[in-house]
Amino acid sequence: MRNKFQKFQDYHKRCTRIIVLLCLDFIFLSLVIISTLLPIANSHILVLFFLILSFICLLLTALNFRRNLATVKDLEHYFLQNNYGSSTNRINKFHKLLDQNLFEYHFQPIVDTKTGEIFAYEALMRTPPEIDMMPVEILELADRENCFYDIEKFTFTNTLKIMKSYSDIFKTKKLFINSISSHQLTDADFKDLFNEYGSLFSNLVMEITESTHINEDGLNLLHKRLKQSHCQLALDDYGTGYSNESNLLNSIPNYVKIDRSILRYINIDAKKQHLVSNLVDFAIHNNIKIIAEGIETQEEFEFVINLGIDYIQGYYTANPSPDLLENMSAELLTALHDINRKKYLETMTNKIYESVSDITISPVALALEMFSNIVIYEEEITLLGNQGMVASTSIHIPDNHNCLITMDEINIYCSEGPSITIGNNCFVTLHLLGENVLTGDGIRVPTGSSLTIIGDGNLTLQSSARSGLGIGGSNLQSYGNITIASTGYINVYNNADISIGIGGGMNPNNSLLHFISGNIVVKTSGYQSLAIGSLNGNAMIEINNCKLQIKSESSKTIGIGSMSGLIDVKSSGDLDIKCEGRDVIAIGVFEEGKGTILINDGNVNLRIITHAGVGIGSIDGNVAIHITGGEMNVYGEGTNIVGIGDPTGKGEIIISNGIICTNLNAAHPISICNALKKVIIDGGNVQVDFAEDISLINSIGIPLVSKLCTKTDDLIDNTTSYPYEYQAEYSDKYPFIRVYLPEYVS
Repeated sequence: MRNKFQKFQDYHKRCTRIIVLLCLDFIFLSLVIISTLLPIANSHILVLFFLILSFICLLLTALNFRRNLATVKDLEHYFLQNNYGSSTNRINKFHKLLDQNLFEYHFQPIVDTKTGEIFAYEALMRTPPEIDMMPVEILELADRENCFYDIEKFTFTNTLKIMKSYSDIFKTKKLFINSISSHQLTDADFKDLFNEYGSLFSNLVMEITESTHINEDGLNLLHKRLKQSHCQLALDDYGTGYSNESNLLNSIPNYVKIDRSILRYINIDAKKQHLVSNLVDFAIHNNIKIIAEGIETQEEFEFVINLGIDYIQGYYTANPSPDLLENMSAELLTALHDINRKKYLETMTNKIYESVSDITISPVALALEMFSNIVIYEEEITLLGNQGMVASTSIHIPDNHNCLITMDEINIYCSEGPSITIGNNCFVTLHLLGENVLTGDGIRVPTGSSLTIIGDGNLTLQSSARSGLGIGGSNLQSYGNITIASTGYINVYNNADISIGIGGGMNPNNSLLHFISGNIVVKTSGYQSLAIGSLNGNAMIEINNCKLQIKSESSKTIGIGSMSGLIDVKSSGDLDIKCEGRDVIAIGVFEEGKGTILINDGNVNLRIITHAGVGIGSIDGNVAIHITGGEMNVYGEGTNIVGIGDPTGKGEIIISNGIICTNLNAAHPISICNALKKVIIDGGNVQVDFAEDISLINSIGIPLVSKLCTKTDDLIDNTTSYPYEYQAEYSDKYPFIRVYLPEYVS
């Protein structure tokens, strides 16, 4: 190898030598021609001399060419043949593998996380030394040579023979095999195998590992054969993109194998923990077993067990082997039993009270009896408390349950998890009486469920948990419909790395945050914070006749809206929003967001203190802003501040009525703007200094000019051939009404 590599290095030097020799050949041939043309004595001697030199150079050039050609061929043969194998050689080996059925299999145990026993094995394709091909190479060549069906048939035939030869073991254990579902066996071949090995099929598990969706006909055939043979189905590589939610819902598997890429470092990755935890919850409710693939460390091993994984497969438990391992090591069993014992002790400390035929229950009394969880099964129930006493417990509403819960002077502290957890597909109404306090974490409202808050009492949520949950979901969770229709005070205080007051991390089902009445106070702080909305877009928010006060302090913060994506905000209530941080938006969206913001009525006071921020609008987005009434005041302090709109965004701005004022004390203030450099004004008392490059027009495209009026009657002109009506409101804050009318209006 070293000598070959040295030849490869010398090749560059030889190339340089050949170039020099070619140049000399050209020079000497030129000199020969010139010598024949020169009119000097004895020129034939000079010509002969140059001819000899030219011949010698040509001979040296030819020798070097020959030597380098041999070197190149030698190197090509060495690197391609000895390291990679020639293309023809690889194909010949591949066909030899198929023609002689030289497949071999190694087996990796799949371990039950509760007992430590080997539940099943996965058969992993291997080849003998004379073939020496990896499975991925075999599949690539099968695709190239159109031999996928042969691979599928050999896989079934060979593994069933192995199961038969180890029939005693496979009476109680299963065998997982990789199936290419896009190339299923013909009816004749499947029937032959079933007739010969029918008794083994009930312990066979087919893994779908294709990179494309199986079509409907193929899926129907697959399920027909599963039912006929009592064979089971596993969805492999979940989380890689090959197997996803669509395949999970369509294939209805018995097992889901989570890919190594999802489980690697799961013990320190919150997003992966959230993904796997949600999958485990889904699997429990749909009778699916979860297998963790590729577990390689003790930390991963312990963490996935605590998440509720059913089975584990990976190098930490056992390496693949040509022999069937009968039992796990004593060390592994000891570690597994220690983890399960610790889980059991923790479960024993979580004493659960299930309400049955209760009209009124006392969380304080139950907490004194060491109940840490209260599960509500009644349709109507009252939680009766005493503000002088705190109950260390939590409230749970099970899935598919609708109920009315009256909270009367409740004071709950929950150290782990939400104070109130609403299950899936629930409709829950909280009726507030007196002063109620939830401390530790907030109210979890999952997607598909609804929470409505009514009553004349007050509710205070003081959340300082790392999850950042207020009402709805954390930054990693979606949320359901949330309606506040109480007449008292709702106070939400949240301090976390990423804190959310009311809403959640995402909103895939278009859940609505609806504020109908009452006094709502939301205060958030942390590295990032969102007072009301959906962190990752699709924020659907409607604010009616209520008073909403928001204070948000973070490096990056939004009062109402979203950090990115779509927003739809409608407001006719009184809003008092103060945002402080490096990057802030009072109402709107960051990061190329889009959607609409409609202000119909109410007193809207926005205060932003920031390096770069927007009062109402977006940053480099496409958010339409329509103001049809109310009184809006935008105050800003900082460096780059926009009152209304987006200097680089294309969202339209329409003012139809209301009182609009901006007061920006910034190094670079912009009152109202968008990338279109156009604002549509059909009405309103607009106390704003527009930039000179902003075009002001009405909805039919007529340019407008600023005019001052002392009374609303001045806004209607009936003397011109084209009557123009304009609505505006008078405010005691200003001695005149500032309007924008066509020039012809007197």
